[in-house]
This record gives sequence, C-alpha cells and structure tokens, in this order.
Amino acid sequence: MLKRSLAASAVLVLLAGCGTNATGRPSTAASPKQGAKQRIEAAKADCLKGKGFRYIPYVEQPSMSDDARKAFFEGDYQALKTRRSKYGFEVFAFFVYPKEMGSPAVKPDNAGVNPNFAIRNALSAAQQKSYDRASEDCDGQAITQVTGKAVKSSQDRAEKTEIAKRDDIPDDDLPKGQYFEPSHLAPAVARRHLDREIKMALEDLECGRGFYAAYLPKSHLLEEQISEQYGQ
Repeated sequence: MLKRSLAASAVLVLLAGCGTNATGRPSTAASPKQGAKQRIEAAKADCLKGKGFRYIPYVEQPSMSDDARKAFFEGDYQALKTRRSKYGFEVFAFFVYPKEMGSPAVKPDNAGVNPNFAIRNALSAAQQKSYDRASEDCDGQAITQVTGKAVKSSQDRAEKTEIAKRDDIPDDDLPKGQYFEPSHLAPAVARRHLDREIKMALEDLECGRGFYAAYLPKSHLLEEQISEQYGQ
C-alpha cells in the first residue's frame, strides 16, 4: 500500500483550475539552526541511548539538487516545464521511473541508507522487540520535546489529521490509516498513461503559468512552516 503522497500531489493541479481533470512532491541539511526533523532525530538518539540502545540521527536527503529545488519552488517556468516534460504530474511516473520517484519497492541509485537498519538487524530477536518498543516511545518523546505536540509515537502524529480522508475514494473496507491506490502497474501500461499525463501537465502549465509563479513560493513557505511545527 503506497503512502497518500501521490493523491496529495494532485492538489497542486486542482488548485490551478485550468480545466484539466488530471491529478498532478520534494529533509533539509543541517544548518546553524537545525530544522525540526534534525532536532527530533537528535532527541530520539538521546532517548534511546538512555534506554541502552544506539541510534544515529538520520534524515533522508531530497532527490532534487539544491538548484533544482530552488528553481522549482520559485515557480520558475523552465524548471517546471523540464520536470513536467519527463514526469508529468508525478503520478504515473512513480511506476515508470520507480528509482527516481522513490518507490519503496526499488532502491534508488546511490541512495542513502539509514544506518539504524543495520544497528537493529544486528540485535537478537528479543532485543529487536525491546528496541522497537523503545524506538516507538522515544519517537513520541522526541516529537513532543521538539514540537510541543502531545503524541505517543510517530504513527500517532500521522493520525492526528482528517484531511487525507476527504477524498473521493471510499476507504470503508480498508484497514485503519490506509486508502486505495495501485501499488503495481505494468511498465507499458504506466508509460501510456504517463504520456497522456505529460501532455496534460504541459497544457496545465501553460494555462497556469502565472498562477504557479505566484503559488509555489507561498506554498513552499507554508510547507516549511508546517514541517518546522510538526517535524515532518
């Protein structure tokens, strides 16, 4: 089951209101003033150390270069056109370019590896159970310490919103916290859909050229504020 990120990315296109029915994603590196994600990871490491476990603070790095991210979130027309010419709205590209789009089923080229996987895997089965319980407790403590949000775990934090449930796909028959979205699609089928998606994405860009230039910088600012507030 995929995360809801693909469905959420479609909001960007819908907001443009350019007459398409298509559905249409980017941690920050440590700085003198670390972001919430980095501070949460550091707090979690301290917490697990206190429980007798080793943990290395780790924040996954963005797939786009700093220059590409900057241009994209400034609403630069050429940057948007270049990305959309290959990935469209970044929906079916997930199946055509799984490595580039971060599919959990495929390891990206030169991908960073969370060192804590190896640390956990080196433990005995009994120790792993204790580690998992301690990790969950420390997630909650670290998130609360940094953000001030009273949560018990990272999963608890993720379930404190109803926004993701307000889509047009019934979720009644699915496990709690999940939703319907295809997890597998034949490459040839996905390619056909992506070609159509790219065409609509470029048409949408031309229609919303002025909109994206104004919208994306403000949207990115809000995303950064939310990330700092919730550490996500």
